[in-house]
Amino acid sequence: FEKTINDNGLIVHKVIWDWLFLDEFLKNLNPKNSLEIGVYQGLTYSLIHKYSQQSLGIEINKKQKYPKEWNILYKDSSNLDTDDLGKNFFNFIDIDGDHSYAGAINDFKKCKLHINDGSINFVDEYSHIKGVLDATNHFLKENKNIFLKCQGISQVFLVTKKSEKIFDEVISKFSKKTAKLLN
Repeated sequence: FEKTINDNGLIVHKVIWDWLFLDEFLKNLNPKNSLEIGVYQGLTYSLIHKYSQQSLGIEINKKQKYPKEWNILYKDSSNLDTDDLGKNFFNFIDIDGDHSYAGAINDFKKCKLHINDGSINFVDEYSHIKGVLDATNHFLKENKNIFLKCQGISQVFLVTKKSEKIFDEVISKFSKKTAKLLN
């Protein structure tokens, strides 16, 4: 985790802000179908699985082990085909796979068929890895109906006009305790 020193001289892990935000966000969104490309250690997927009615995680590393109840497909996202992701649209998509420009572009292309006006897209490592930043900005230029709504320390949320209303409604449900922590 990225560290900084707060006003009281205490070490604070800045990325924890992103995780707290995402925890509260997914709890209030309660998505029907969620997807994460790049499960890795499972920190984000643990939230996605906890709060989603159905979730799918894509992970390339077959040595990674996860709880049995998690729906994990061990596959390189560059080799995903339409059958792997099903025919559903996802309400929430987390792109956190290959952090190279080409890898992130691939992940956006694979997900695009499963994005609709109600989808909220989450991109991790946006602020920290140039390939992810550039691929996300390329995706936004090609998809004028999708725009950046919110940026955390290392993550961004991408929405459409319709999903922006969903996003704002979800944020309005944040507990006062969490809102205070995040300010």
